[in-house]
This record gives sequence, structure tokens and C-alpha cells, in this order.
Amino acid sequence: MSSRPVLWHLRISHYSEKIRWALDHKRLPHARRAPMPGFHNVVAKRLTGGTHTLPILELDGRAIGDSTAIIAALETHTPDPPLYPEDAGELQRALELEDTFDEVVGPAVRHIAFFHILRDPKRAPELIAGPGGDTHATLMRLGWATVAPITKLSYGIDDDPPREPEAKLREALDGISSELRPSGFLAGDRFGVADLTAAALLAPLTRPPGYPGFASGVPDTLAPLWEDLNRHPAAQWAREVYVANR
Repeated sequence: MSSRPVLWHLRISHYSEKIRWALDHKRLPHARRAPMPGFHNVVAKRLTGGTHTLPILELDGRAIGDSTAIIAALETHTPDPPLYPEDAGELQRALELEDTFDEVVGPAVRHIAFFHILRDPKRAPELIAGPGGDTHATLMRLGWATVAPITKLSYGIDDDPPREPEAKLREALDGISSELRPSGFLAGDRFGVADLTAAALLAPLTRPPGYPGFASGVPDTLAPLWEDLNRHPAAQWAREVYVANR
């Protein structure tokens, strides 16, 4: 009998939320481990020998990095309920959208969020640690002089306002609106991997009930932009998808 899967994740990470959601959708019992943010890359490299990011899922004796690869493995390990469409054409489009969201939406949301988080050093440790991460928040406060530059380097954040990520995010929201089918989903007529990925990676923006990121509120400098972006129909759709399916 195989051991229970173990998910290595960050509480506030929207990529981790993508996999937490996928595991819950599959109703697959598993354990969760949340290493200290800022030093999680050491854990990731130890688990995989190469990957520096989380989430990582230990499944059937393998340590799988990259959220797309994890969902592909879950579809084989626990095919029901499915996240992949049955139709080959719909599957191809769903995977293309998943890749686009992973490469565009996820980094844009993360860059904008961390740019503003890091400008609020008093609250940053709490915001980064997330709910239940009080010990990590305390340690980050003590070592903030080390944590802050590591975080900036990891996510390519400097002192320039994130205008390009914002433009990419707005374009992506427009793209989501144009892709929506009459069914209300992005690929096929049921909830699937494209919808899950979009809604999970937009969760720091839409802040749906149950999402742990920004549980204590967003930085003051970020609030006006988040309020503006949340008026976009695609952001409203993403929040509704999260509430209905999470």
C-alpha cells in the first residue's frame, strides 16, 4: 500500500492554492507541510534535487515539482473526478490556457502583490506567512534584513512600479473574458483545469472566502489597484468559480 501523498506548499502561494484545490477536488487524502517562506527553496531543492519552488507533491515515491506536472500526475493517479476534458481538442485548449495562466497571470499577480507587500515592512512578515504562520512571521521579523532581499531576488522585484505586470494582467483578464464559453467555463461544458488554474492564480486579487492569502487585508498602497481590477468581469467570474467549486 502506498503512503499518503505529501504536499509541500506555501500558505499564501496561489500556485500552492492551485494544487491544494486540485487535491481537494480529487478528494485525495494527503498531508501538508509548509516550510518557512524565504527559505522554502532549500526544502524544494532537497526534495527534488533541482527545483527551487513550491508546490511539490510527494506521490507514489516521486517528488513532483511544477503545478502543471502535479495535476497531470493526479489525473493518472486519481482520474475521478476529472479535471481534464474528455474531448481531445478541448483538452489541448485547456492545457494551452493552463500554461498561459501559469506563465502570465501567476507571475503578474505575484509581482504586483509582493512589490506592495515589501513596501510595508511592518506587516510584510504577517502577510507572507499567512494564517497559522505566526512562528514563521516572528522568525521573518527577526531576520527581515535577510528575508526581504531574498524575496526581491526570487521574484525579480526592484524599486520600479510594476507597470508591465499590471498591463499583462489587464490583458490576461480581457483574454479570459473572450475565452469564456456559453457554459460559463473556459474549455468544455464543465469545470476543469483551465477554470481552476485561472481562479486559483487570481485568488490573491479576488480574495474569495476560504483563500488564505491576504486574510488580514491587503497593503494600503495595493488596495486601490486591486479594487479597480476586481471590477473586471473576468475577475468577478474567477471569484464566482472559486466560490462555486472550491
